[in-house]
Amino acid sequence: MKLPEKDVKVFYKLHHLLLRYTNKKYNLVTIPENFFQISLEDLRDLRNKLYDNPQLIDEYVEKNPDMLPGNELKIIESWHDFVRGDFVVIKYLKKYAIFLELGDTPKAYGVLALLSPFEEILGTPPAMVKVVLLPFKGKIIYDGIFQPYSIIFGKNYRKRINQAYQGAKFNSGIIESLPFDGKTERKDDRERLKFYLKNEQNRIAYEEEIKTLIRKDPHLLPVFHQEMSKIHARRTGRILREIGVSQGWFALLEGVVIGSGLTKSDVNKTIDALVPPQKKDFVYFFKLK
Repeated sequence: MKLPEKDVKVFYKLHHLLLRYTNKKYNLVTIPENFFQISLEDLRDLRNKLYDNPQLIDEYVEKNPDMLPGNELKIIESWHDFVRGDFVVIKYLKKYAIFLELGDTPKAYGVLALLSPFEEILGTPPAMVKVVLLPFKGKIIYDGIFQPYSIIFGKNYRKRINQAYQGAKFNSGIIESLPFDGKTERKDDRERLKFYLKNEQNRIAYEEEIKTLIRKDPHLLPVFHQEMSKIHARRTGRILREIGVSQGWFALLEGVVIGSGLTKSDVNKTIDALVPPQKKDFVYFFKLK
């Protein structure tokens, strides 16, 4: 989940030149000849000044004071699409780390590390940090500076974070490049209802959305009953096993077992005899084995 070493060198070269340019404009700090020897406090001051004044990026590209080639100028120009804020780093994947931006519409970004893996810097996730995300050759990196928060994540807050992450993935996917244009594959109402019903946290959080979808389109009622019956089926299966029933087919309607048999065909005959035609699509079949 790290940027290739040769690209890391390019990033630091360009980022340091841009920060030196910022310092020349505002004369904030004294920068040592070896930029890596600058104090963290001075580095943060420079970095904050730069992103508080993003026009500096355009100025640098236009003036090209360090006579950079066009491909490197394009990299710096792309940094105008930075994303700055508070993120919860929630997991480390093989491909990248997931940075979750909370808010009214949570977004999940796939971010590559630079010199050191995120595990070494942040430890076990989740971790909340203030950071700047930057585009780099079609990927997302951070600008080399973390400002971590000393936060202990309780069980309930972890659940909220996971719910926000699942919502972000459903709505936008994992964002792997910047800028994010907000365009995603539109989910139909059937997919959206299934997501809302996926787990208890979702069902509580999206209670009004569930009601609205079903009011808008009563044809979604079978989806609602099928998804809810999946939940009841897991619980019913455990109870049946506890009382010694280990095989067979069963049918559920609104959480109640209304038919059983050794084969699905046997159960279907019972359903045909008992269930009104308008509710047959609500019936959920499951096999105990």
